[in-house]
Amino acid sequence: MDRPEDADDHNLPLLVWYGLIPAVEADPVQAADTAVASRWPTTRRLIARRLASLIERQPAGAERLVAALAGIDDEALQKDLLAGIAGGLSGWRRAPKPAGWDALAARLVRSDGPQAATVRELSAVFGDGRAIEEVRRLVLDETVDAGLRRSALETLVRHGGDGVRDTCLGLLHDHRLNALAAEGLANCDDREVAKAMIKAYGRFRSPQRPKVVGILASRKTFAAALLAAVADGKIPRGDISPYDLRQIRSLGDPTLDAAVEREWGGVTATPDDTRRRISALKEALQPTALAAADLSHGRVIYERSCGRCHRLFGAGESIGPDLTGGQRTNIDYLLENIVDPGGVVSRDYRMSIVSLEDGRVLTGLVTARDDRTLTLVTPTDRHVLAVEDVAEVTVTQQSPMPEGMLDQLPAAAVRDLIGYLMQPAQVPLP
Repeated sequence: MDRPEDADDHNLPLLVWYGLIPAVEADPVQAADTAVASRWPTTRRLIARRLASLIERQPAGAERLVAALAGIDDEALQKDLLAGIAGGLSGWRRAPKPAGWDALAARLVRSDGPQAATVRELSAVFGDGRAIEEVRRLVLDETVDAGLRRSALETLVRHGGDGVRDTCLGLLHDHRLNALAAEGLANCDDREVAKAMIKAYGRFRSPQRPKVVGILASRKTFAAALLAAVADGKIPRGDISPYDLRQIRSLGDPTLDAAVEREWGGVTATPDDTRRRISALKEALQPTALAAADLSHGRVIYERSCGRCHRLFGAGESIGPDLTGGQRTNIDYLLENIVDPGGVVSRDYRMSIVSLEDGRVLTGLVTARDDRTLTLVTPTDRHVLAVEDVAEVTVTQQSPMPEGMLDQLPAAAVRDLIGYLMQPAQVPLP
């Protein structure tokens, strides 16, 4: 790792890290020294992250990093080590404060350098009440740079505590911060909070609205207000995806289920319904029809509906399988998997229902879990949850992809989407 010319190699930084994993726990002090000496940003971040995650059982490694940071002026090295520590403590409410942290934090925050936001976040995790008050001051100061206010709000939302509700309610009107503010309100089981988010819905930027809908679908109180807002025309019916409908049904409330049935009809299909739907689509999507597909428009639909869960041509998320190498030129394969996503579900892609102590219910793919945190990925968010906040995890036989993905699309849009998916190479956006 002393060879800077290999720092950006696609494989070496990760290969070395995989070899180092058992050594980090065996000798955390030596691992910290290795991270500081490394010329490879990826590997030193990963070492620092692992040392931070061991801070309760083996604090010596994290303390060695803090001691080294006190004598480092290299901003790139500071950034990597601090980002690694923050990553290792992501989702933690509290962590033991390493020796020497207060002096280091005071120096880095006072300089107001690029690492100040990360330092404030870590100080909050280490239980520094003064840091939280400083963070709240930055959030509310409209003369402060918008990026700094945003990073401060991220810290405040992750930390929680008194005052977060009122602070976030006051920011719902600010399109620069309101998506984060909505996250901060997610654990408030209060119908008035739901009404405030719905009232401010038009002020959220379009790309952020699916996240807001996801928050409103995560608890019974919110979902009731959401469905009422759709019925009253305050939120467009088309903004509620099949995934959101299934999320609401996972709350297990007969009143909400009935409201969904009234507005959308049945959201589950029998096997015969599914076969008929596939046959009808296949008949409509003959080669002559697909030849007229607007592929650029199909890409827009894909990125809005599918790209939040799947990767294609190197872009997108990994909640579901990567589609690039799939049998995309086979119309039967595409329709079987889109119309009946639960037909055959790989063990690696089974949906989990996570019930939280605060009353929320989240559905998605559990991608990581240790003794302190659980990571759940949904189409709109990546939740790093403290295990102490999780009441129950139920692994289902279902795919994270819901049925009915094509049902809300006009026939021409379905044609464009399928035509795009069958292309061997990327096409330009309109």
